[in-house]
Amino acid sequence: MSMLRSPVAALAASLALAAPACGDDAGASQSSATDDTTTTTNTDDTTAATDGTTAATDDTTAATAAPTTTGGPDGPAIDAPAETWTWVPFADAHCANGETTGIGVNLTTRSDRVVLYLEGGGACWDEATCYTMNASAHVADGYGETEFAAEFDPHLPKVMTAQIFDRDDPNNPFRDMSFVYVPYCTGDMHGGDNVVTYGERTTMHVGGANLVAYLARLVPTFPAAERVYLVGASAGGYGGTFNWWRVQQAFGDVRVDLVDDSGPPLDPPYLAKELSDTWRAQWNLAASLPPDCPECLETFGAIYDYYGANHTTQRWALCHTPATGSCRSTSASPWKSSRKRSRRSCRPTSPPMKTPATSCSTPSATSC
Repeated sequence: MSMLRSPVAALAASLALAAPACGDDAGASQSSATDDTTTTTNTDDTTAATDGTTAATDDTTAATAAPTTTGGPDGPAIDAPAETWTWVPFADAHCANGETTGIGVNLTTRSDRVVLYLEGGGACWDEATCYTMNASAHVADGYGETEFAAEFDPHLPKVMTAQIFDRDDPNNPFRDMSFVYVPYCTGDMHGGDNVVTYGERTTMHVGGANLVAYLARLVPTFPAAERVYLVGASAGGYGGTFNWWRVQQAFGDVRVDLVDDSGPPLDPPYLAKELSDTWRAQWNLAASLPPDCPECLETFGAIYDYYGANHTTQRWALCHTPATGSCRSTSASPWKSSRKRSRRSCRPTSPPMKTPATSCSTPSATSC
């Protein structure tokens, strides 16, 4: 499990707490203790996701083209014990191996803000990457209640070191929010809607379709949501960027901000066109890209221009935690420079592409 590291939680303070200095986000939060305890099973559906690396292709079935539905308030609300990690199975969400999956929730009444976290864990697009190299997490073995119970056991340090979920940490700006954990088991960076065959294995790259299923229940679960933070690391960062439009559309007038840790979709020469074209075909990535952005079907760089033009009241942070402090937050103004730099140095430079009225650099990730 590649949870968000503490520098990202610190950066998030610029989104959740320090925004009055450079934006319209005045999110105060209150401190208090938590009970990250049991893992109870709840209701109905499933999920998936991943992160990408290098090349190759294999034999596959063809991809479909049109985007799937965006998700919305058409499912039953999730009912779970307060401040207790609870597994919620989904019959209409699947891992790559065909098994059903779900999400974890930790609900609270401390605030009306919600963190929707997309897990990372590699990516795969053929028999070699999926089943020989095992380049993406849980593709072959799936992810269900048993895996969730092991990772979120309150007696183990794993979840406690994930600062974003620590309700006892006074420095965690998310501590008083409800948490939704989306595991990753589809190998498609939470962006797929395609079933393919690699060798003799049927593989479901359905991370994007899973997110649609989750949103159908999450929106009615938070009818009074004041703000939603879509957060992802590595493959989850890619997934957050691909699906930001979808989550915002599902929640309607509720502002959705994005924190992308180390998952910026890049154009050539930093990501080979052959590889990105393979992802698009094998995963049917078009299903998770903005339907009114035809340019996004050809180049990842276009998605930054799209959000810069259409998400003008939200905030967006791109972070690269291995080089702590190389973070930037902006009022939905993407950075053309970031797609012209390698992923190892993905922080944007000044000035931003379409300089907004409020843009702030957070070298120390402590304030705007």
